[in-house]
Amino acid sequence: MMKIIKDEGVLPYQDEHMRQVEIEQAKMGRMVVRNDSDVKYSTMIMDLVSPYLDEYPDPDDLFDKLEIAKHAWNMANAKQKLPDLFDALFRANLSDLENDLSSTEIKMLEDIMDTKTKNYFQYDLCIADIDIKDTNDGMCNVVAVCQTFEEYVKRIGTQQQKDEYDETQYESGYVDRSSVSVKPKQVFIDWVRTFSPDESVESISEIAGAYLVKEMDNDEDVENWLKKNFDKIFTIELEEWCDDKRKWPQHRSYKMFRDWFEIQIHSMVLDLEDYPVVK
Repeated sequence: MMKIIKDEGVLPYQDEHMRQVEIEQAKMGRMVVRNDSDVKYSTMIMDLVSPYLDEYPDPDDLFDKLEIAKHAWNMANAKQKLPDLFDALFRANLSDLENDLSSTEIKMLEDIMDTKTKNYFQYDLCIADIDIKDTNDGMCNVVAVCQTFEEYVKRIGTQQQKDEYDETQYESGYVDRSSVSVKPKQVFIDWVRTFSPDESVESISEIAGAYLVKEMDNDEDVENWLKKNFDKIFTIELEEWCDDKRKWPQHRSYKMFRDWFEIQIHSMVLDLEDYPVVK
């Protein structure tokens, strides 16, 4: 079970989590400025989503609901600042969510928008990313990475332009997919050798899987997709070496996925051959 941290004091593991977020954001060309004020966007977003969570929420359920709350927060800002463009931004946000929302989830999104406008209308930064870290003692720390409303609108506009396909790209071998490559780390290698001790480190580590996913604008978007869908890749990699699920690691998390595999993200995929791909 997992309980969410609501203490706003900076405890050692919270400071470590912030450093990890800063490193990840720097890889995407972003400099993060820490929010040292008493107003924490992570606290506000958790207040909005908490009515929809169990007392001890499942990490995946927490992440999914925080993603909905993130989009609800940003759309509430858009409705307040650009009412004439709100419908277009609303559609762009919905299409940015990986899976179609159920009617219950759409209702949740709309309700959170209303609550945000009512309780937090003066806080006009948009939420670019939400990072969750399990502290391994039944607690969970949440960090919200924010951006200005202008940066948010620019990002949405860039994504819409990306979605307008140029047919000439297909003629030059362009594939409308992003790619995620996974290569086993030592933890995965050690796991394989518990039931296949004769396998060499080289024979295990040289097998790297490549997965085509929906085309996304940047590495950050692919990273967010991975946080929601990592277990699809995790189970394929496990099944490649062992079909006995009793030997698989249980309670798999995104942190475990990152600990077991080296991840490479490719935002552009080109097919250099002149014959069709067979699926």
